[in-house]
Amino acid sequence: MKNSKTKIKKAEKNLSNKKIYVVSTYWNEEIIEPMLNDCSDELIKSGLNPISIKVPGAYELPFLA
Repeated sequence: MKNSKTKIKKAEKNLSNKKIYVVSTYWNEEIIEPMLNDCSDELIKSGLNPISIKVPGAYELPFLA
């Protein structure tokens, strides 16, 4: 499995009272899945509980964003 190479900065504020939704697609899943996993891992390390939502493709993303 691939890993994304993007550096993610740590949150400087207490965001524990916020809901974080991560919206991704099933389309191009071999690229999207590693980025989604890295994003979720970093949010969890920051003390957040991300909620992941997947849509069929890029066209549907704006409807949930």
